[in-house]
Amino acid sequence: MKTIISLLFIIICLIEVKAQISINDETLVSSNYLEGRYYDKLSGRYIDELFSTGSGFFISDSVFVYLITAAHVIKRIQQFTDTLRVLSYPRNPSETAADTLLVILSKLNKEHRIIFYENIFKDTIDVVILVLGINKFLDYIQTEYLPGVIRLGAGTRIMQFQLSDLISYEKVNISSDCYVLGYPTSVGNPRQPQFIYTRPIIRHGIIAGKNSLNKTLIIDCPVYPGNSGGPVFVLNESNLFVAGLVTQFVPFIEEWQNKKYPELLNLEVENSGLGVVLPSNFIIDLIKYYNP
Repeated sequence: MKTIISLLFIIICLIEVKAQISINDETLVSSNYLEGRYYDKLSGRYIDELFSTGSGFFISDSVFVYLITAAHVIKRIQQFTDTLRVLSYPRNPSETAADTLLVILSKLNKEHRIIFYENIFKDTIDVVILVLGINKFLDYIQTEYLPGVIRLGAGTRIMQFQLSDLISYEKVNISSDCYVLGYPTSVGNPRQPQFIYTRPIIRHGIIAGKNSLNKTLIIDCPVYPGNSGGPVFVLNESNLFVAGLVTQFVPFIEEWQNKKYPELLNLEVENSGLGVVLPSNFIIDLIKYYNP
């Protein structure tokens, strides 16, 4: 009987500790909505059906402000347009309006301010940083935007992380709680939306494992197209750190073969509920390359 009571006490304590873990308002708005729509010069309008979206987040070092996202997000947007639209939400949760950054990708590319990991380190790692501004006092409101970046909005303070907010692959523990923040625009019914696609959605899971060959984290938390590039937070000693960014989901694949006509194959791909996270180490590599 005493053993049962002791176990119940431990479970209750764990539940109470778990209940104390919460995400503050600043973290909730730290993910940015990225979009690129095809502009038809002949008609003078954007084509709603031709667009691509993703997620991203800001990081500052001692000098620059960087937009972090998955490399495939920027590459796909470049197929549609030269203008990247970034929605950022203010730190104050009572301010619901988003600021908009318009980023002219060709201008940044010409000045070598779009830095793909694969171009620098000759390794197909799915991360890119875009250098958007100079952050003189490590305070977003003091940011001086570089050529090719146009800010629309009221100039409110927007959440960005410092390098000290990142945690390395080596320090992330398996079974730790994690939180995925982003814009899964591929889910839901667009004709009758269940949520606002341009507001961040947060999901909770755990670090399910590590892939030591690819140096990636595996999370037991579903991610979908639109989440790519968004930040993943991990709980470490009651503090939240940026563990990395979402790059893809792990598929569950079924293959059916016609017995009469073996050359006829049917491949079904579903979301397994596991996601792949590129750790912060690769982000730090790029930032230190640009600003040693």
